[in-house]
Order: sequence, then C-alpha cells, then structure tokens
Amino acid sequence: MVSVPQKQNVRHQPMARILVMLTSLFLGAVLLLGLGRLTHYQTQPGPVGQVPENLTSAVLASLSNSSAAPTGGAEGVHSSEPTWQLLVFVHPKCPCTRATIHNLDLVSRRSDLRLEIIPVIFRPLHGDATWLETDNTRRLATLTRRSLVDDQDSQLARQFNVQVSGHCLLYDGAGRLPFSGGITASRGHEGRCRPLAALTKTLEGHSIDQTRWPVYGCQMY
Repeated sequence: MVSVPQKQNVRHQPMARILVMLTSLFLGAVLLLGLGRLTHYQTQPGPVGQVPENLTSAVLASLSNSSAAPTGGAEGVHSSEPTWQLLVFVHPKCPCTRATIHNLDLVSRRSDLRLEIIPVIFRPLHGDATWLETDNTRRLATLTRRSLVDDQDSQLARQFNVQVSGHCLLYDGAGRLPFSGGITASRGHEGRCRPLAALTKTLEGHSIDQTRWPVYGCQMY
C-alpha cells in the first residue's frame, strides 16, 4: 500500500510563521508604548507655583511650632550657626523623593557650607503619627539636627505655595531666596545633575544663571 504525503501541514507552515511575526510585532509595539509612557512619567515635572522670595521671622516661628519630636541629629551635620536654611518639602511615602534625599546627603557632607536642612513632612488631615515613620523620614533625620516639621494637611506647604514632594527652598542669612526647585534630573534620578550643581554653587557663594528648577515628585495636595 502506497502512502500519500501529508501536504496539509506544509500548507499551514507559512501561516504559522506569519502569526508568530504578527505576535512579535504586537508585543514589541506594546513594550515600546510602555517604555515611552514610563519615560514620559519620569521626565514630567510637577506643578510649581510662585514661592515666597523672603523668609520672615513669623514664618520661621510657624516652622518651629509645627515641629515633631527631635531627631537627635547626625554627627556629619555642621553644628555652628548656619548661613543657609534649606526647606525641603517631602511626602513621606513618595518613592521619587528617595533620590532627592540621596542628593541632599551629598550636600550635607560638606561641613564647610554651613547649611541647615529643615525637612517639612506632609501628613494628611486625618493621618496619624505613623505617617511620619517611613524610610524617607528616617533618612532625612540623619541629615539634620533639627526636628522634622509635621505639616498636617499641607498647611505650611500651602503657605509656601509648594505642591510637589522634593521641592527645595534655599534662603540665605538675610532671608532671600536664591534657589528654588528640585535637585534631581528626573523622577528617581540619583547623583550629579544640573540642579544639584546649581544648589551646591549657590551654597559656595557663586552666582548661577538658572535659579528656578522643575520638581519631580508626588503631589501633596
């Protein structure tokens, strides 16, 4: 008995290859779309409003009145009278702000800069004290001898017109504002970048061309 060759599978092979190619193209397009959206999110700054150009004694008093428990300070923080005061507004659960804290650590190691870091920590209206107990706040506590400022319902953030976590306001000894904005190049970007270099140059007493920078972080209100 003579067997007849099976040609059906042969005819189906080109169709199978086409389906594999179409599936690969579809998955590639989905991957590129996802990467594009992720890149857009990482490089999309938050809203930045007009912040106070001067730090008054009344505002400083409100910061002191809102302070949480003392942090105990850190050995690497300069203890002499500061020349600069850096207000850092932080959402304690914002993952993007970890990069801001990392870059702040780089600056705080410079004892010659005579810098006082004042962390202002967002807490929602009905949030309890555990909101202030996160990795972000614990790392911030090692960068300052001050108490963390408990900003319930963003009252201080609203007073300074700051909406986004990671926004830094640098005031000099006369209460003037030579630097405002974020100190990262994008969301979660740690290390050297133009805004961090601008902040450092300002602290060193140099003039900078750009004094206002975008902020990459979670909105607090």
